[in-house]
Amino acid sequence: MRRLDFILLGLILCFACGSDKEKRWFDAGDWKQGISQELANEVDIKVFYEQFHKNPELWKKAFEYLKNDLTVVEIGSYDLGGGMKANVQEYDTKAPENAIWEAHRKFIDLQYIIDGKEKMGYKPLSQSTSTVDYNPENDAWFFDVKDGRYETATPANFFLFFPEDVHQPGLQVENPEHVKKVVIKIPVAE
Repeated sequence: MRRLDFILLGLILCFACGSDKEKRWFDAGDWKQGISQELANEVDIKVFYEQFHKNPELWKKAFEYLKNDLTVVEIGSYDLGGGMKANVQEYDTKAPENAIWEAHRKFIDLQYIIDGKEKMGYKPLSQSTSTVDYNPENDAWFFDVKDGRYETATPANFFLFFPEDVHQPGLQVENPEHVKKVVIKIPVAE
């Protein structure tokens, strides 16, 4: 083999090791800080790994927050420090045609159902069509999505939505249902 071939082979192996390292980290689950809830949606493990390791203290604090008895927490917005906040809310779920698809650039959403159940839709941003320009004032971007993927959110799981993910929360599973939910807004690390 020529020297260039060895260099290219080494680079390929290093890249593969990096991917394997990220998957091993994710599969080990230490990032969950001991919570029993499972991640319900597909995430880009590399993006999650990078975001977690750029700001591990915020992520640890977010998962620690889920260990609280959230059934007794009042509706409202709570400052968790470091630019992170927890928005505790209650509402009735709705039909998909009455819900919006959204994405954010400044924050990652950790969405957890405290009581009840709802469906959440998600799809890669790269496969979605924006209906309005991004609004940096409220970190909102809205989309028209025809064929997203849907999962059911319950107190047994949680969802992570990164800037690369368009999501449609608040959907009824079968019929409208009252839910209590927390959305932890985790600042995107640059």
